[in-house]
Amino acid sequence: MGLFFLLPSLIHAQDGPLVKVGPDALWQGDEKKLIEMVMEECREQEPGMIGECLYDVLEEGKASPEALAFMKRIDNDGYLSGYRPAGSLGIAYVTYPFRANENHGYLLVNGNPPAINVDDLSLFDQETLEMDPTYGKLKRRFPDIMFWGGNRHEKEVIQEEALPEGGVRLVFIYRFLKGCRACQVLGNAWVAFDFDKDGTFKGTKLLRTKSLVKLERKSPRR
Repeated sequence: MGLFFLLPSLIHAQDGPLVKVGPDALWQGDEKKLIEMVMEECREQEPGMIGECLYDVLEEGKASPEALAFMKRIDNDGYLSGYRPAGSLGIAYVTYPFRANENHGYLLVNGNPPAINVDDLSLFDQETLEMDPTYGKLKRRFPDIMFWGGNRHEKEVIQEEALPEGGVRLVFIYRFLKGCRACQVLGNAWVAFDFDKDGTFKGTKLLRTKSLVKLERKSPRR
């Protein structure tokens, strides 16, 4: 099975109490103009300085102190472009201007741990996926199948469900790809992230899968 190629993005610890992420950390300017400016000013920077350049551009663009603080907590790799409350948690929509392919990601923030990248492969039980009938059929037909994140953009539908005793479940969609990031989408998986009422992460659960290609049928009995 292929692995995620999206790098985990974690909010780092800071001195003193951890400040929660909220709408005040959003970049409030014209995002299209910001990207144009970033590409113009930062593209030629040395790899280790690109993040600092991005930070400087947002600072010059009158980003709020909270927006700049959020950037620092993710190593200046991106900025907060959207935010949605979800129970005691928040869903942070992050834009990563310099990634080659996937320029958007989700962090589940304000819980325990303070941030979770929904595309961090270590959070998933591969054995459960391997036992899924749809995935098994797809893998037999397409041995180079890859498990990949969904379209991590603010317009993607994120299901939110109440759990017993005040918890919350957030459901995200993932893709099965035929061997590469830009290859055919073979199917989808829906994975739940469960939290208790205090925002403590309880784990993930594979809810269902769906094939988008025709799969072989069982041979009829004689």
